[in-house]
Amino acid sequence: MVSTDSFSPDGRRLVLASDDHRARLWDADSGKPLGESITHRDSVTAAGFCAGGKRVFTASADGSLRFGDAETGKPIDAPIKHPAGLSGAGVGASGNLAGSVIVTMCDDFNARLWRVESGDAIGRPMAHRAAIRSAAFSASGGLIVTASDDQTAQLWDAATGDAVGNALKHPAAVMAAGFSAADEFVWTMAADSVVRVWAVRTQKLLSDSIRHEGLLAADMHGQGKLLATAGKDKTARLWDAASGRAVREPLLHDGAVLDVGFGGPDGSLLVTACEDGRAGVWSTDTGKPVGDPLRHKSSVLEACFDLAGERVLTLSADRAARLWEVKTGRLIGQPMRLGADAADDPQRTDDTLNNATLVRIGGERLVTVGGITGIFTPITSASDQPLGTDERQNLRAIIDQLKREVGEVQSRNLKLSADLSLLRERPAAPDDFASGVQQSLDELQQRMATMRNSTSNFAVRDFKLDASVFVQVSPMGSIEYRFVQPGDQIEPQSLSKLSLQVVPLPKDNLDGVWTPNLFQPELPISALPEVTAESARQLESAGLFSIGEFVQVGTRARAQAYLEALLGVQRVRLALWAQQASLLTLRGMTGVAALLLIDAGLSRLDLLAGLTTDTLMAGYEAARARRTDLQAPPLDSALAELWIRAARQYLGLPEIETTPAPAPAPLPPPPPPPP
Repeated sequence: MVSTDSFSPDGRRLVLASDDHRARLWDADSGKPLGESITHRDSVTAAGFCAGGKRVFTASADGSLRFGDAETGKPIDAPIKHPAGLSGAGVGASGNLAGSVIVTMCDDFNARLWRVESGDAIGRPMAHRAAIRSAAFSASGGLIVTASDDQTAQLWDAATGDAVGNALKHPAAVMAAGFSAADEFVWTMAADSVVRVWAVRTQKLLSDSIRHEGLLAADMHGQGKLLATAGKDKTARLWDAASGRAVREPLLHDGAVLDVGFGGPDGSLLVTACEDGRAGVWSTDTGKPVGDPLRHKSSVLEACFDLAGERVLTLSADRAARLWEVKTGRLIGQPMRLGADAADDPQRTDDTLNNATLVRIGGERLVTVGGITGIFTPITSASDQPLGTDERQNLRAIIDQLKREVGEVQSRNLKLSADLSLLRERPAAPDDFASGVQQSLDELQQRMATMRNSTSNFAVRDFKLDASVFVQVSPMGSIEYRFVQPGDQIEPQSLSKLSLQVVPLPKDNLDGVWTPNLFQPELPISALPEVTAESARQLESAGLFSIGEFVQVGTRARAQAYLEALLGVQRVRLALWAQQASLLTLRGMTGVAALLLIDAGLSRLDLLAGLTTDTLMAGYEAARARRTDLQAPPLDSALAELWIRAARQYLGLPEIETTPAPAPAPLPPPPPPPP
């Protein structure tokens, strides 16, 4: 999430959000962190400067808008709470409202306006009937345009929150919208791969012929004469905004173009972000590249110019933001690494093996190896080298570490080795020999299972080198091993030989565990209510077959970037699917029930865990009364109690003790029979 809001007005500092629920300040010249992190309880969905550069703001999926000091990052005032998570926020960049008013986009389908200095709400909520994808201020600061999944865009008065004119209707969800510099035009980008241009004063459609197959991003030139689009067809294109005619040959790339934006000192440059690992700067006058590509280690997800148009800020899938000089293509300072793996993070989890620093690139995932289930954490090297080199160095370090651990166990178990040798030399009978070997191996496994392995959460039971394996990291953030077949053309340096069996370290409690009596993570991915059959097929092609796999893997920042490009959906849609998937892991939950809980503002397990059965039922029934279109059945108390129990177990909270009902009084003895 990078934009011109990321830059301080003087260009000396940046504020960037990361996938570890935090945002922080950075020195633009050196790329080094400044001050304190601004922390939330869920993903940070937007961050920027406001109040003339004196403050920074952050918006989060936890439903809060926070402000911090722009020099130190220290919190200012209490957070502004919303009834649901925030998918984004933006600040007025010019006009009378420059830096003093913020618009937030809430998962309750409302956008809201707030005064920066006081935190007071402005006007009434700006309502849509479905998720809001984007909200942007006009250049004068007097208008706002919102884009929504309800197939409309709407203009609003930024001083009151009142609608201006009629909704701009589309045949598909509206993914983004914005203004020209003079507030003359408003452009909208819809899921039907068409960008439309409208007159602000009349809300009349000027052009609907700007079609780009596989459309992923769009932007309008400051003067409102040019439009740029980018898409899955590996091109960026320039168009005349008023007529909808192409004005240049397509700008060709080697992968899907994920982002595009105008800028430069005189506004005549275009920056593109490509999944081939390069960002490019282009002249809008000639359609030719300006300088060499800005090269990254992995897909470039977003790119934008600074306020002066002299630098380009990029964000890549390796979780690093980079600042570049436009004239020379020179990297300014060091890459700004985002997330819990950042070099300055005191809570960073890493290990050094043979002088190679290994860092985590994702959360823990449940995997099965040889029929044995355990926890695995993807890791990679911290050095800024090409990804393939890092992986090979990393794998060699892992193998060396495992060999050392096995050697240490074997050296402490000489007696066991001697007993095994004796059994091999003089077996009394086949059954006796098999029993002895089994007993010895069981003892060895028990000893190894108590060891702490600094590289993963697996203890090693056996280790030997006897198979050729090709190693690579998938876009979903997991390490993949493929056995080399005869005739395969594989680089020799990419080969390793590895054979091992692993056993999981036991957990001390049920935190984060899906027990069968309370959870159903095995539900197929098609159980998500808003996932189409085609999207389900694409998710399965990425290795996500169940609800549980989507919750554990598909919510990582790197995985989300890959899924955005694969499915052609925005991150706010993926976030909604993640909320639905998390709720659907609860046994007895249905897609319709999950939608009702989200509508009731109960989209997370921590919110369910704090409720009583009566409160949960009341919230569910209130949402059911509002959403008659879902035709949902009523919620019974037993199922509500089960959901609360499951949420508390998953979060490691104690079960709520219930007082048993008093036993009924004994019946009086029957009267004696008559004589």
